Amino acid sequence: MMNFVVFAVEAALISNIALSYFLGLSPFPEIGKNKKQTCIGALAMVIVMTLSSLICGVIYRYILVPANAMQAKTVVFVVVILAASGLLALLLRKRTAALEEGKPFPALAVNTAVLGTVLVIVQNDYSVLNGTFYGFMAAVGYLIVIAMLSAIDDELKYSDVPKSFRGVPILLVAAGLMAIAFHGIEVLGG
Repeated sequence: MMNFVVFAVEAALISNIALSYFLGLSPFPEIGKNKKQTCIGALAMVIVMTLSSLICGVIYRYILVPANAMQAKTVVFVVVILAASGLLALLLRKRTAALEEGKPFPALAVNTAVLGTVLVIVQNDYSVLNGTFYGFMAAVGYLIVIAMLSAIDDELKYSDVPKSFRGVPILLVAAGLMAIAFHGIEVLGG
């Protein structure tokens, strides 16, 4: 059980997809503008990343590897991720008025994070179950980062931040400090 918890903390915080791999950073400029769309986008990210991790893991392990077609993995993964994102967008568009106002996240930024996660899963040779769990926890970690940066952005509105650091620059500084703090968890774990 302890290894399961360590695996979850590693996926969500220590090897955070946004802070350690620098993937999916495009939403950072949008964080302070529309909180509702940011929350919807982060929750959609959890669904898409988990679903894509499962489908891509199955395709890779049971179709591409036996067929000796591992070179096609990136193209196949991109198609699966785009299909999952498009399907979720269609389903949410009918249910959520916020998506009609505009996109919650730039699709390419979110898809880079999903593709990066799926490639990490393949690179580390996780089983389909472990890979799906890793994808879910990586998405939860992404959600944590977005939520924390949103809260930091709210607090910074009342702070005396130098003019040249206002907006995205100070959020990137905060993200860097968060990355350092999350890596400190690894030191505590031994």
